[in-house]
Amino acid sequence: MVIMNQSVPEWLTKALVLYERPVEYPSSVLAPGEFRICTSLDGKVRELVVILESSKDYKDVWEVALCSIEYEMGASQDILVKKPFWCIVQTDMIGPVWASQFDPCPLGFFDLSFVAHILKLDEVLTFTVPAGVPCRDRRDPRWKWKEKELVTKMWALSGTIIEDILGPYDWGTENE
Repeated sequence: MVIMNQSVPEWLTKALVLYERPVEYPSSVLAPGEFRICTSLDGKVRELVVILESSKDYKDVWEVALCSIEYEMGASQDILVKKPFWCIVQTDMIGPVWASQFDPCPLGFFDLSFVAHILKLDEVLTFTVPAGVPCRDRRDPRWKWKEKELVTKMWALSGTIIEDILGPYDWGTENE
C-alpha cells in the first residue's frame, strides 16, 4: 500500500497496512437473506439491499432486491419488514451485483422463507405484509418515486453488470 501524504503518523501507516480492507470479498461470506449496503462501481451510490441468491451462471454475481426506509412509499408489490428495522423490500427492483460491491458486514438478516417468496412471486403467502395499496397510475406520487428508485439507484448498482452480461443497449434503434 502506498501512502501519498508523508505527514501520516507512523502508527497509522502500520495500521493501514495491517488492516487494509480487501477489494474482493469471497462469495462464501455472503448469504441469502442478509441486509447489506451495496455500492455502485463508481462509488457514487450506496444503498441498502437484501441478498436473494447467487447466480448459477456467473461467478461472484448475486441477485439483490433494493430496500428503502421510506416505507410510506410502499405499494402492493413491496414487502413491509419490521425486523431488524423498519423498511420495505421492493420486489419490483431486483438486479444483479458483483460480490465486491457489498460492504463487509451484514446489517441484519431476513427470514429465508421471505427470500423464497420474493423469488416466487406467483405464490401468495399469508405471512407477507404488503407495504401499501397498488399504484393506480402515473399520477400516483409513488409511481414517480419508483421510477426514480429504478433510474438513480437500481441502475447505478446493476447497470454495469447488466451491460457486461447482455452487451450495451442501442437506445437509438428502438423505434425503427
